[in-house]
Amino acid sequence: MNDDRLTGYAKLIVEVGANVQPGQYVLLSADIAHAPVVAAIAEQAYLAGAGRVDVDYADRHVRRSALLHAPAESLTTAPAWELARLRECEQVGAALIRLSGNPDPHLFDGIDPARLAAVPLELATESRRILLGGKVAWTICAAPNAGWARQVFGEPDEERLWEAVGIAMRLDAPDVVAAWREHRAELKARAQALEALDLDSVRYVGDGTDLTVGLLDACRWISGAITTDAGIEYMPNLPTEEVFTSPDRRRADGTITLTRPLVMPRAR
Repeated sequence: MNDDRLTGYAKLIVEVGANVQPGQYVLLSADIAHAPVVAAIAEQAYLAGAGRVDVDYADRHVRRSALLHAPAESLTTAPAWELARLRECEQVGAALIRLSGNPDPHLFDGIDPARLAAVPLELATESRRILLGGKVAWTICAAPNAGWARQVFGEPDEERLWEAVGIAMRLDAPDVVAAWREHRAELKARAQALEALDLDSVRYVGDGTDLTVGLLDACRWISGAITTDAGIEYMPNLPTEEVFTSPDRRRADGTITLTRPLVMPRAR
């Protein structure tokens, strides 16, 4: 693995994605296959002044054992300490970082879909409330690994996957943090320009497509950057090219045609 590239990626996640502040508590969630990326992020978080960095590792093989053998109740409930930790993150204004990138996409093949769909509802609901509540900064980023590379390219070529991720993440920029701060400003400017138009609807026209989507009254255009109640600006998703608003589901008229392959998640 290219150490300079990994360091730059970790700096991007810490300084732009979560925008870790001096003294801040950081909770990093990842699969054990993401350990090299986790270590780099933890290093950069402490260099940015984090007061404490905790790592919550998941092991999909342990999860598979639970899905196969655990009582159904244990799949839909969470221990009290998990809820307490999540609520404490909100209280202290933590930075939450989550890594994605499935190291074994077929590990759960053949497992009962009903058990796969079982989640601790209270924990999921509380997590969503906290993420959207304005008290914490959070970001989700990819961690390239051999299993994910095999799914994409048909072979476990992790370097090739890193190169693809690097393009999306602008890792070839002389200063990747500066490049993303510039990109963040550009996205915000686009959102402001669209908001100034005071649009009632958006029309999409293309090959086989002519669709008009109405917008909600007093809707706002925003970019992929969010600011916490404490004034910390962060980017929940990296990479992102997002500028978006709120459609009115009651006002969508016309035809839309797919001109590229559509990838749908497998049924569970």
